[in-house]
This record gives sequence, structure tokens and C-alpha cells, in this order.
Amino acid sequence: MAHEIGHACRLSDIYDNQNGVYVSMSELPHPSWEAQDWNNGPSPQYYAPGRTQVELIQRLLMFGEGGVSSACDIPLGKVYGVGISSGTNYARGLIKVGLDNAGYPMDRNPVSQ
Repeated sequence: MAHEIGHACRLSDIYDNQNGVYVSMSELPHPSWEAQDWNNGPSPQYYAPGRTQVELIQRLLMFGEGGVSSACDIPLGKVYGVGISSGTNYARGLIKVGLDNAGYPMDRNPVSQ
């Protein structure tokens, strides 16, 4: 339910692998991918050193695969992963899954119909 409320608040799904577009299982996060968030370098570290980008993606509330019990994190901004680029086409890039998305804030208040 929380994931679906995220959609109502304009957050996108993020994947580690979709339709042949993927983030490598061994790829470590790069600081430019999560400029507003987690780092794998100096303190503060928000995830264990050595965690891969795929492991980070699977922690996110907006992880689109479901069934991952640890999928609960909401970052501040965009996160590098796989998302819909247009129609049903997928691409790697910075995906809008966080509270503040460079001018596209999570500012929609969902209402019950």
C-alpha cells in the first residue's frame, strides 16, 4: 500500500533489471548517482560498505519488483537505476523515487475517492 501511495505522490518505479536493461549485479554506487543521499565513502554512511547499487535499489520503497521485505527506504532525490523512459521503453539513469527530485517535489497530497 505504501508503494502505491508513493505513486500517488508522483514517485516512479525503479528496477535493477527490466526488459534487458539492467544495472550490473557487481556495480558499486557512484557518488554522482546519489548526490543527495547515501554514500559509500566517508561518514555519514547510510548503508554498509561494499553494498552494490542493485542492493541499494532493492531497499527502496519504489522498487517495482515487489516481494522484497526490505523495500522501505525513501531517498531525498533521484537514484540511479532502471526506469521507464517513454511508453514501455526502459533506460538506465537517475529515477525520480525521492522526496525532492530537482524541481519535481513529492508535493501531491493523495485523496481518497
